[in-house]
Amino acid sequence: MGMSSGSSSSSKTSGTHVTVEGGDQEVASIVADFYSTGFKDTFTEWLKSIPTYPKPIEMFFGTMSELLNLNYKLLFPFDIKDAADGCFSENLQTEKGTGRKFYEVPKLVNNSHGVMTPLNEKRYCDFTSTEKFEEAMDKKRLALERAIVVYMEEGPVPTTDFHLKGGKPGCTTQALKVRGGSAGTTYPTWLELINGDTYKIIFDLPEGISYDITKNREAFVVFARNRWNCHAPGAELHMYNSYKNGGSDNTNNKKVSCFGFVMTYVEATGTFLVTPQDQEASSQVLKDLPRNYANSNVARAEYVSPLEHSQANGGALASIVEAPCTVKWSNSYQIKPAETGGKCLYFVAASAGDIFVVFSAIPRDKTTWYHLQISFKGVALYKGMRLVKYEGAKSARSLGDSKLFQPYFICLEEDVEKTYIKYGIGSDTSEKGLVYMVYIDDSPPLGIRFYSFGSGEEDVEIMDARIIEGRATEVECRGGTVMKDGNCVENCHPECNGDNGVTCVCKDFVVINDDGSTQCVSACPDDAKVSSDGKTCGSKWRDDLRCGESFPATGAHPGQCNPGSPNTCCSSEGWCGNTVAHCTCDGCVDYQCMSCRWLARDSSWVVDSTGTPWVDHGVTYDAAKTLDGDLGTYWNPQGAGQNYNNWNIVLDLATPHTLTRIAVNNFRDTSHDIVAFTLQKSQSGSPYNWEDVTSVDNVQKGTDQRQEFSGFKGTARYWRFTITRTPQGFQPWLRELNLYGISSQVNVALGKTAYQTSTMLVFAARLAVDGNTNSDFHAGSCTHSEGSGEADPSWRVDLRESYMIERVVIFGRNDCCQERLNPFNIHIGDSDQVSANPKCGGDHQIDLNKPSTSISCHGMRGRYVGIRLPGSGRILTLCEVQVFSGTSSPSNCEGK
Repeated sequence: MGMSSGSSSSSKTSGTHVTVEGGDQEVASIVADFYSTGFKDTFTEWLKSIPTYPKPIEMFFGTMSELLNLNYKLLFPFDIKDAADGCFSENLQTEKGTGRKFYEVPKLVNNSHGVMTPLNEKRYCDFTSTEKFEEAMDKKRLALERAIVVYMEEGPVPTTDFHLKGGKPGCTTQALKVRGGSAGTTYPTWLELINGDTYKIIFDLPEGISYDITKNREAFVVFARNRWNCHAPGAELHMYNSYKNGGSDNTNNKKVSCFGFVMTYVEATGTFLVTPQDQEASSQVLKDLPRNYANSNVARAEYVSPLEHSQANGGALASIVEAPCTVKWSNSYQIKPAETGGKCLYFVAASAGDIFVVFSAIPRDKTTWYHLQISFKGVALYKGMRLVKYEGAKSARSLGDSKLFQPYFICLEEDVEKTYIKYGIGSDTSEKGLVYMVYIDDSPPLGIRFYSFGSGEEDVEIMDARIIEGRATEVECRGGTVMKDGNCVENCHPECNGDNGVTCVCKDFVVINDDGSTQCVSACPDDAKVSSDGKTCGSKWRDDLRCGESFPATGAHPGQCNPGSPNTCCSSEGWCGNTVAHCTCDGCVDYQCMSCRWLARDSSWVVDSTGTPWVDHGVTYDAAKTLDGDLGTYWNPQGAGQNYNNWNIVLDLATPHTLTRIAVNNFRDTSHDIVAFTLQKSQSGSPYNWEDVTSVDNVQKGTDQRQEFSGFKGTARYWRFTITRTPQGFQPWLRELNLYGISSQVNVALGKTAYQTSTMLVFAARLAVDGNTNSDFHAGSCTHSEGSGEADPSWRVDLRESYMIERVVIFGRNDCCQERLNPFNIHIGDSDQVSANPKCGGDHQIDLNKPSTSISCHGMRGRYVGIRLPGSGRILTLCEVQVFSGTSSPSNCEGK
């Protein structure tokens, strides 16, 4: 222990400094009670402890993740591979069925007679090597680090975290100076402005006009029912904010009334001009205006998302520029992409608006910038303030919420000739990520040295920003990219012009998919029509549920109803809905199923029904009577007591049918009429797997008139009509049952050429598409790969042309070994290499209690459908694979 003291003549104060090294940790009490009367005794005890604790004790505060950042190999004092037993030994066994690794330890246990007998106890191993153990612990540490960063809002803030304030309205589009034609401009045409969609108005005034119109106000505007409604972004739309003053209800005048302020739209420039007449009309609603705005430009119009609007036309996209409103530069934010393998910027971010990431050689010179704009509308990459790449896939976008954080990564690599950039979504537990965008710049590298983050109109929260090795990031290619030679590269279809890096510029026409990606086609599909730009296949229905001759849509005149929505029918008054007044009236059109009809009924459809049919005078009143078209006969089941409420008819329609409507004729008996029923479907025959399609509880009793019910859609071969209630709980008496639909989906895989990576004996790939669903392997209609197992075995079928795949049904073995298929992947695309095609979903599991498993693929397109078992030592056996599709599409470019 050392001690020093001193005093200051000017302040008349003194201080004592104590230095302690070695001894018991309780020496801290000496320091705390240095001036206490018991100091001598404590000091003496500490002196005695020095021989026991000769080394100084160093303590520091840190996070749990720092504590876990250690060399785990030091936990094992010898080469653990040489261990005779244990999880890291070479004597591990594999448990059948689960595939889990284990070793056995002998132990003595009491048997039923009280005698100690030897028994081997299984001990399972989660890790089979020190490397796997270390990798798993590193993942847990990374997950802990990110959890601390994201969720611990109090306490010390890491230097990698910061907050960026949003800019004023319209700040991201201030750089929009060049216009690229009707599809590339950021402002709408007058016809677009009045089509019922939402657009943006950005005011630029010397002062505020009213509470709703401030000098830099940004407002959303909608024209509906001949009135203009403005509302602030994020605010609720109110009817009282609808105006039509100043002649703005007459679309020929090209006038807009926003919060009562009338302006004339100058379509050539996308700006709003106030005429003297507009000034007068506004004054009548807003009273005294701050000044005379006549002949002044006061605002400009924009698409809500210029990029999203223009993504269909790659040439026009080059005209769009959206730049960050606020950028934060620092000497700490440096990156060296010229190093071997490049570098990746990993970060976690949240924002209700755009997230900008900027890379630059000279930050002040924007011609040396690459910047990415990440939003919930899409992802754009710019070079030198010029758009060079756009990705619209929904899974590539931001979450669009200030409280929802998501990890991202952007990798750059520069060599002597090119610059490679890839963007993706990161993982919460590892450095693995999903790549959605790849861009290769063939011009000489800029020499990027700095990176930074920027905000748009909304605040941005950045966390855990750090630079990692470029090749340290394990990637999976998504969106419009595929793996080639270990790298994600752009995947473009022959229907696209591949010489443009902005997007897959279509030779003929383009369809915008539901996930935001674009698809090139040689002709617009049946549900779309060429829009006014001559390129885009526009929608045939409107957002305001109007339809018919008086309400055209961008892709159809008359406007139609969305067949994928609950409101599929257009009434004679021009409204979309699902009632009888919408679907079955004179002049009504059902767009859910334009080719649907009331099915020609066949009594052989009935394969089962509840109870024993009543017989009278030699006539059997069975369930087939509901399909005979004779209102004089009816179904009258017997054999169950009152309030049974589970009377059903099982139908086999022979082929899968899509049903959208059902009709019943009651007996007109208030005791036996149906008042409630449920319609169910099954993709497989007995044993069935019933799924509810619709339930109805408003069937009218006391009438034998036909009653129709719609508002549902289901596809299956097997159907069950279950009566769940009659007025007094007696058995039902039903005269007629009618079904409305179409045999829509076809098994396009049946009889097609199939392949598999290996074949055991005669169990070839073709047996999975021979139409035989017998799941007993010994019946000879199942495939089988190499019996000893192989890594990643796969099977594929060539459909001969590209189809839109709705679902894939798989029949596995039921005599044994069903679990071998779990887990499995389904790949759909135009490559004959199974793993190169996009996945339908993720890892799927066969339901061991059902004869088949149906996987929905939601309209994925492709010529090849493949099934792959990931992992080593896998055996692939398929008894039948059915691929159901409604349409073929020979031209396909999945959006890039």
